[in-house]
Amino acid sequence: MTDTRQAADDLAHIRAMMDRSRKVTVFGGHYFVAWGLLIALALAGTWLVDIGRLGVDPLWIWAGAVGAGWAYSILAGRR
Repeated sequence: MTDTRQAADDLAHIRAMMDRSRKVTVFGGHYFVAWGLLIALALAGTWLVDIGRLGVDPLWIWAGAVGAGWAYSILAGRR
């Protein structure tokens, strides 16, 4: 088998794997980025409460972050 034919077969195999994995993947990367940002903001808010710069119960910070994440996930999932 020539190198060109081998390369074409390899690319076809990789393309087939990518097509199969696309059907399995439910969430794109934007979900993880959005949730990561929300968690980072909630952690920063909790830290501000801990050092006395923010006079809010951390439960409200986390409830807001989780609620915003759920809302984003629901809205983005409908698209």
